[in-house]
Amino acid sequence: DSRARQPVLLLLTDGQIGNEQAVTEALGGHPGLVVHTFGVDTVVNDALLQGIARRQRGRCVLLRPDEDVPAALSRLGVLLANPVVTGIELPPAWESADGPLPDLYEGQSATCLVRGPADGTLPLQGLGPEGAAIVLPSVNFHPVEGPAVPLLWARRRLLDLERQNQAAPCVSLSKEFNLLCRFTAFIAWDEQQHVAVAQQHLQQPALAPAGWNGANPSDLPCSSFFEYFRSPVSPSFASRKPSSAMGLSSDEDGTAPADWSWEPLFQLPGGDALQQLIRQWISSENLAGNWDAGERLSLLVQAVVGEHPHNPVRQLLTLVQRLPDLLGAGTRWTSKLDALRRQERW
Repeated sequence: DSRARQPVLLLLTDGQIGNEQAVTEALGGHPGLVVHTFGVDTVVNDALLQGIARRQRGRCVLLRPDEDVPAALSRLGVLLANPVVTGIELPPAWESADGPLPDLYEGQSATCLVRGPADGTLPLQGLGPEGAAIVLPSVNFHPVEGPAVPLLWARRRLLDLERQNQAAPCVSLSKEFNLLCRFTAFIAWDEQQHVAVAQQHLQQPALAPAGWNGANPSDLPCSSFFEYFRSPVSPSFASRKPSSAMGLSSDEDGTAPADWSWEPLFQLPGGDALQQLIRQWISSENLAGNWDAGERLSLLVQAVVGEHPHNPVRQLLTLVQRLPDLLGAGTRWTSKLDALRRQERW
């Protein structure tokens, strides 16, 4: 009758899944199920497969696709057919870091982290090959100074408790060993340094949110923010129409406002050189009386960003393709743009 036999699951996978937590929780609901994981891949998810095997009292085997997978499966089958001790149990005063202890098979060894009384012995019992209860020889150990082993046990125990979503034991263990888990956090408090609480209100500058380039400053919920950072305007520019939809004034040297330069596309390689070329062109246009050059440039950048949202590389390439229409065909600015395009291999 197969119902009297211990259930065993052989999991053959690469471990590349998106619901690791759901899988481990589902398996954790069957503590009597022994799971052996068999990972086959060049970049196998060994952390997941080793963790499942450790918590389900199984073995983990990792192979590359070019290795002899059938032979490895055969060796594992022979191994599983010859268990020496199964269902190993700890005394009540002892606690395992990973839950149930692993089964022992012929010719194999196992390593586990446990915590208990420091009396020098650890009695174990389990089931023999025929299913009869047996008592294993007591394990003798000697205390070792140093925090490494306790911290290793605590770290592994925290991971197992987190998998079971047991917040209270996790918090208690984190405090005991001064370790972080997903239910705790460190807070640093300096009793020596006394700093007076500031009373002055400070407005911190920030980049314009996406989609605000074409907005009227008076219509924005934080128009006072932009007024706070309005640059001083020289008398010669006082009567000119602002060339920025953000309400920022032109610089003293006659260049266009820098709101367009905040776009991520200008942070790519070659973006600084492209900015410099554009600023030089706008300065020359302003000197020639073409005060709307900066406005036309801002509209072009805004259109390119809107066509390719969240893709600065495509935005940059599209802008470089359309700039000649703005700079003028056959001008020295177009020649400089062509040289920059060849240099950056756009």
